[in-house]
Amino acid sequence: MRSAPLALCACVLRQADLVKGNAGGTTPAHICCVASQHECLAILLAGGAPLEPRLTTGARHTPLSLACAHDQPKCVELLLHAKAAVTTPNGVGALPLHVACEHHAPSCVKLLFGAGAAVELPTKLADGVTTITSPLYTAARRGHDDCVKLCLAAKADVHAQSGEFGASLYGAICAASPSTVRLLLRAHADPQHDGGGPTQSGRRPSPLYAACHPTVHKEAGPDKAHGLVECAKVLLEAGANANATDDSGRTPLHVAARAGSVALVRELLASNANPHAQTAAGETAERLAMERVSHSDHAPAYAAIVRMLQAA
Repeated sequence: MRSAPLALCACVLRQADLVKGNAGGTTPAHICCVASQHECLAILLAGGAPLEPRLTTGARHTPLSLACAHDQPKCVELLLHAKAAVTTPNGVGALPLHVACEHHAPSCVKLLFGAGAAVELPTKLADGVTTITSPLYTAARRGHDDCVKLCLAAKADVHAQSGEFGASLYGAICAASPSTVRLLLRAHADPQHDGGGPTQSGRRPSPLYAACHPTVHKEAGPDKAHGLVECAKVLLEAGANANATDDSGRTPLHVAARAGSVALVRELLASNANPHAQTAAGETAERLAMERVSHSDHAPAYAAIVRMLQAA
């Protein structure tokens, strides 16, 4: 005896227009991929449901990318068996593999690799849509270690730069995920150079500099502050230079002091960061922290940093 969803699907199939979606472009196949109705999807595909229709709202997913977004490996398997293209992006330039990595769907990642999905950043996508990050960067930026492992096993280039977003190691730091940083370092990511987006001169900040930078801390939020400190510790243990400078002569210690991170300043000093180093403008880390003692809601932290630097 058929289940209610299957009986309904078979009944609808006899009369439905499988091509035309609703006002948002949602076809029956899209609905199955969201609702985990893989048996209904099989009936729809057998009845000739199209493989490539896009939603007209949001990320404008195809059924395959929508199944990846909702971690529906059985639906993904059916769509791939029906020859759904792994090279068709959604409306924001994300291939199904990007979507699976972003939404933590490792079973879907495995299926996509098995169907020939490319692990590297494609140079050309269908319909003139461009993509901006590699699947490895996407997984690292979310701290999805199992997806990172799958990408690395598929020979993803750990040094590849995803445009202005930099290397995957930088993505892992922005995710405040020390376990992801360790995975990438074991895959021979460079703790000195695989950093963030380019500056005006084209020089990329070091990974350690990124882990200490106030902007990264602000975007990560207070809940991930400890994770960023742990990322810095992992990088230092891997040999990151605590005294490397950016274009303006700022070291990780300068930006950690400016960020108000007592824990990062402590770690850097323990790793022989120079407390007397000056920027191109003649600023020391102590001066940067001192300027914020009376102009910040976190004055006690800045005061503690000043004391630590004075004692160093």
